[in-house]
Amino acid sequence: MAAARTNAEDRHPLRNGFARRAASGGLIAIAIAVALGGGSESLMSFATLALIYAVAAAAVDLMKKDVGLISLGHAAIWGAGAYAAALCVTSAGWSPWLALLAAVAAGAVAAALMVVPVIRSVGFHFSILTLALNELAVLAVVNGGDVTKGSYGIVVPGLTRLGPINFESNMVVAGRVLTPTGTYLIFVAVVTAIALLAVAAIRRTAWAQTLHAVRDDALLARSLGTRPEQHIVLIAMASGALAGLSGFLYLNEATAIQPSLFSGQASVLFVLIALLGGSGYLLGPVLGAFAAVFLPGLFQLSPEVQQMAYGGALVLVAIAFSGGLASGADRVWLQLRGRSGVSVPALAWPWRERPAAGGPDGR
Repeated sequence: MAAARTNAEDRHPLRNGFARRAASGGLIAIAIAVALGGGSESLMSFATLALIYAVAAAAVDLMKKDVGLISLGHAAIWGAGAYAAALCVTSAGWSPWLALLAAVAAGAVAAALMVVPVIRSVGFHFSILTLALNELAVLAVVNGGDVTKGSYGIVVPGLTRLGPINFESNMVVAGRVLTPTGTYLIFVAVVTAIALLAVAAIRRTAWAQTLHAVRDDALLARSLGTRPEQHIVLIAMASGALAGLSGFLYLNEATAIQPSLFSGQASVLFVLIALLGGSGYLLGPVLGAFAAVFLPGLFQLSPEVQQMAYGGALVLVAIAFSGGLASGADRVWLQLRGRSGVSVPALAWPWRERPAAGGPDGR
């Protein structure tokens, strides 16, 4: 098996550990270049928002790819992380960094609470039930009284400092002025890179093989002594922790949250980003988020035009690249490499987290 994995990684060099770290480092380097290269405030804000959504989409894809369940309730989990952080800062007086831990924990707990009641459901039924639970959670927050401030939401101060890093005023780095927006973009890029590497690490463990067994045939897995429900809850909690982290990042970007932000529409957007970018690919959520969040914001598309663009983009990607944008890039790269006949350095297309079974193209 080790030899097979090595051969697959030779065909796709960027599926190895160094490649994943290089890809994450490249993501951070791009953020630094934009922040220090004179990018406009709006450009950096949209890029930051896209990365935040990419983390949430990676959380959704973790469940979709590894246990075959598409959750339409992750917006509520996202909101649980944001509200937990907001309440810790405003009511308990915690520092934003302790609030970060609270957001991750709240996301994990919220995911468990959402999945347990519907754990016997599969496929379309699971998606619809989680969507219903999402809407019930939004109604609960709207009627939360003084705790959640109802439909008006909560306003919080953003991050202030992280050691020598100042999120409130300009800094001079390498002779260039780094604005607070640029500083936060770099911070979010670092967190996003860590989150993607965490997802990749999970998918390379022995536990991932158990999850795939549950996904492919739960009855067979149970007959072999595996408890599918236990593993589904655990992967849901890992996914929820990522969603809670994304909620914390969003809270500090927007400095205000409302229940309407965490409706089922946001859950659908997370799934859209995961599918558009490419399910199971390391940079799939990032590509999908930049296509679905960054570009519409940059071109200031109206909500109606955005919905049409989303639908059109999904149709085009489904026709041209059934595995999403990352799959298309992977396929094009393999074709170019095969035609050139030249050994290409291993820093080109870091798409997949791990080798896939099958032929040279992973299929």
